[in-house]
Amino acid sequence: MVDSGLGTADRHDPEGRLGAEWVAYAQPARDPEESALRQIVRLGLDPRDVRHLVLTHLHRDHTGGLPDFPGARVHVHPAEYRVVTDPADPHRRHSLDRSGRRTGRTARC
Repeated sequence: MVDSGLGTADRHDPEGRLGAEWVAYAQPARDPEESALRQIVRLGLDPRDVRHLVLTHLHRDHTGGLPDFPGARVHVHPAEYRVVTDPADPHRRHSLDRSGRRTGRTARC
């Protein structure tokens, strides 16, 4: 799968998980049925069948659904990974670091 979008938890508590400023700016859909997890289920697939997630970049609206697919191996370009792991990089604040979460399952491409 390419990108995970906003996850089910993001949709239940958008301000707490994504930040009130970002939510006001982006106005994300809050309906849990819009999550990749629910879309996979509606297609008749088992979410555990998602074995690989390729992330185009690590902004919150592309990575929020990672917890919905705990068995998937995550692939990200090394340059993108460096951006979000460098505390001095200004793009870090828009990335996975928004929740302090690190999955420990990222494979750099």
